[in-house]
Amino acid sequence: MMAMGDYAKKSTPLGSACAPVGRSQGITPIPLLQEPLTNWTESFCSLKSKPAPWCSVTVRGSRYTSKDESGRRRLSVKNPEPVVKWAGGKRQLLDRIIGRAPAQYDHYFEPFLGGGAVLFSLQPPKMTVNDINAALMSLYRRIQTDPEGIIDAVNAIDGALPREKEPASEYFYTLRSRYNDLIRKQDYGLESDALMLFLNKHCFNGLYRVNAKGEFNVPYNGSTASSLNEDNIYAVSRMLQGATLLNVDFEQACRDAGRGDFVFLDSPYAPIKADSFQDYTKEGFHKEDHERLAVLFKDLDKRGCFVMLTNHDTRLIRDLYKDYRIDVVSVRRAINSDASKRRGTEVIVTNYLGAPDNES
Repeated sequence: MMAMGDYAKKSTPLGSACAPVGRSQGITPIPLLQEPLTNWTESFCSLKSKPAPWCSVTVRGSRYTSKDESGRRRLSVKNPEPVVKWAGGKRQLLDRIIGRAPAQYDHYFEPFLGGGAVLFSLQPPKMTVNDINAALMSLYRRIQTDPEGIIDAVNAIDGALPREKEPASEYFYTLRSRYNDLIRKQDYGLESDALMLFLNKHCFNGLYRVNAKGEFNVPYNGSTASSLNEDNIYAVSRMLQGATLLNVDFEQACRDAGRGDFVFLDSPYAPIKADSFQDYTKEGFHKEDHERLAVLFKDLDKRGCFVMLTNHDTRLIRDLYKDYRIDVVSVRRAINSDASKRRGTEVIVTNYLGAPDNES
């Protein structure tokens, strides 16, 4: 699921040098990676008119990944887990979603990837995954093709993070500004990938949120902890080998889905109280987009796909999917600042039989 941003039917161009798109042809894929950034700390220091005192700090040692006799990192056998925390993530619903997944299917499609909790739990052998957030998909492509490069870059950023509160805060906001500058320029590369991981782990509640200008604006959470688990980066990279990664509109992402394939649709939420047009548009996914998604759901059903969709339990969603199985489940909305609104219900919609209706 994306965090915020406008969904246009056209894809977001990411560059001229592009990797193969797998099964999908004619769809703008993620660009091939550029040369690795070898000294991120030096890059950060160059942003300031006077080098900060922490710019000479050496990179902290690895906590997670062992090395073989040659000194090269050894691939872990760890099962992959999400590398970013994403608004609308499905970790708390995993058991109920996985319990409803078809026992057998051919190809897995997920057009609203976000943090990818369902993907990493299912670990399908064949997959096409997509998100409208270009920076996020650039990060996934980086992990897929250059796990050691992203590990080194993030470790360099972590190694320069001061332990004291005020310098650490200054460091965070300087890097946040740098990240926003890269995103405005659509300059997706190792630097923006590494910054996304660092900011996601060090921002309040791990919430990826942008303002009306498209700028990441979540404040610092005060943490000086490591930004990544190296074993997990390798596990995710291994799982993504052979996967098709896209950055296009959700309809295009599902274009090749056919009979026997499984499509999981975790779109941006419909507002719980939709009293005005703004209640939809403020989330970047308009009411018309929800209606367009419902048309896609029906089309996928006709193609013979197994289709599952999750969303808030609202009148709009119930009306759009009234011809399909709708199961209501209780959820905790941890990122809501109002504690009274942290409990609610969501729906899991499928076009096939799954878990019992009365599951809570």
